[in-house]
Amino acid sequence: MLPTTSLPTMAPTMLPSVAETATIAVSFDMSSSAAPTESDKATLKTTIASELGFDESAFKGFTVTFTATRRLRSSPRLLATYTWSVSFKLFSTTSSTTQITSTVEDGLSSSSFEESVESALSVTVSVDTSTIATVSLTRSHFCPLYLLQNSFAGLVKVVGDRE
Repeated sequence: MLPTTSLPTMAPTMLPSVAETATIAVSFDMSSSAAPTESDKATLKTTIASELGFDESAFKGFTVTFTATRRLRSSPRLLATYTWSVSFKLFSTTSSTTQITSTVEDGLSSSSFEESVESALSVTVSVDTSTIATVSLTRSHFCPLYLLQNSFAGLVKVVGDRE
């Protein structure tokens, strides 16, 4: 028997937005007293979104990797320090990438951010503010057809008047 598929529907779709989309690539390191678990990574994403004032759906490609540094001369309880490397892309419809970049940099470097992460994850953390990096790119996704048609019509009229 052949598999069945549903028929297409005539459901309406949303119109494209004429607003620009700001994409901010963000990365930073923080030291921690423990290696991140999968649960920690999800909680960290939620905490970052909350602290920066963005919805979690605006974050894409959220990754957390870590390295461990052994401390041989320290007490047995502190054998390693973990460096978490966090990176993600933040998408926002806005007219000011400078404002978003500033919000991200200020938010990640604040002591209240560290306190929120420590509270949410129950580990000690310290953000290395010298590693906070943001790269912004603004692009327009949509050029309305009527603008193209009107521009082309105007061009045709100007060229036609020259003849």
